[in-house]
Amino acid sequence: MAAAKHNLVIEQGVDFDLEIQLKNSDGTAIDLSGYNAGISDSQPYFVAKIKRTPETAEIVRFSTTKMAVESGDTPSSGSAGRTGRVKLSLTNTQTLTLTNTAYVYDLYRKDSAGNWFRDLEGDVEVIEAISR
Repeated sequence: MAAAKHNLVIEQGVDFDLEIQLKNSDGTAIDLSGYNAGISDSQPYFVAKIKRTPETAEIVRFSTTKMAVESGDTPSSGSAGRTGRVKLSLTNTQTLTLTNTAYVYDLYRKDSAGNWFRDLEGDVEVIEAISR
């Protein structure tokens, strides 16, 4: 299945969070409870980066957080990440390094068997800070 497309608008010098829910092709939530969050390279884990182009070096790397189960989620109980919800975050220091330039990003995850999945991708627009 192709990665979902979601373009981002990020304000320079401000904390940024994006909460998403990853689902299988049949619409059920992907269980992320075993995935390592933060910025980890221990399987299973997430990798999400912003770059100027796909071929260039990363500008910043998102930190990831598995979201807790909330009222109305399906499944309605269990550990954080069980409902496929994950948050991508950048600190205000990280967004301050971004300029009014075109960027791209994507989100990959690597499962415990070593399989890679590309879940999300898009363009990044940066709104430059004036008073900072």
